[in-house]
Formats: sequence, C-alpha cells, structure tokens
Amino acid sequence: MAKVRLPGLIDVHVHLREPGGEHKEDISTGTAAAIAGGVTMVQAMPNTYPSLIDAQTLDRQRRLVGDKALCDVGLFIGATKDNAKGAAALDRKAVGLKIYLDQTYGPLQMRDLAALLSHFQTWPPERPIAVHAEGLSAAMAIGLARVYGRRLHLCHVS
Repeated sequence: MAKVRLPGLIDVHVHLREPGGEHKEDISTGTAAAIAGGVTMVQAMPNTYPSLIDAQTLDRQRRLVGDKALCDVGLFIGATKDNAKGAAALDRKAVGLKIYLDQTYGPLQMRDLAALLSHFQTWPPERPIAVHAEGLSAAMAIGLARVYGRRLHLCHVS
C-alpha cells in the first residue's frame, strides 16, 4: 500500500461548541478529531453560548483555545444587529465575520436589513464574510458581496 503525504489540512467550518454545548463537543475533542483526520487547523463558528460577538467574548474564547486546543484554531466573530463597528474593529483577531441569515442555534440570526447592510459596509474588504444562508438569503448575500466588493463564503449550499 502506497503512502500519500499531504500538507496539513484546514477545516474552515467547525463547531467546537465550547462554551455552552460541551455535551456535544468541546475544544479538546474537536481538535483531537481534527488531528486524527489530518487537519492541522480548524476555524470555529461563533455560535457558542455566549456567542462570540465582541472583544470580551472573543478574548475569552482565545484563552480557552490556548489552554485546550490540540491544533491551530481560528475564530469567527458573529454579526449581530448592533455590533457592525465593533466586529470590524476585531477583524485581525478573527478569521472572518459570520452572518447567520437563516435558522441557527443561539441568538445570532440576522433579521435586520439595516444591520446587515452596516456589516457589509464596515467589514474590511480584504477579510472574508461567511454566511449561513439558503435560497433567497444566499442570493441576497451574493448580491451584497458584489455591491460592496466583499469576499463571501457560503457555508451551506442546497
């Protein structure tokens, strides 16, 4: 049997669930599973409890990751109705901005069009925006990314 060597892989969409959902998975088990599969970096979604939406929650999560992770971990900052400027100011501490346009776990579903526009306007254009979007929500996100010249990652396509 021939061996195949690959560089370490990056999983750009994981749910480590800590804090708040450790009964499903935590930082240690999620990163151990990643390593077992050849993944050397994961990028974690912000829909934990509390959600990663500001400097305080992001810094707390970075400390948890520093203590428990077995591989490299990047963190997304979550978009809310009121945090567009604050999230944009954290762009270098986060791997990207995550916007939930459709049903999700936790309080991060974006239903306010003015807030959504504010995120697309203020998020730095060189940094990615990831959206949890289906159907018309996905089409809207694609259109906004084009209008505002933003890099967009569709997390769920159906």
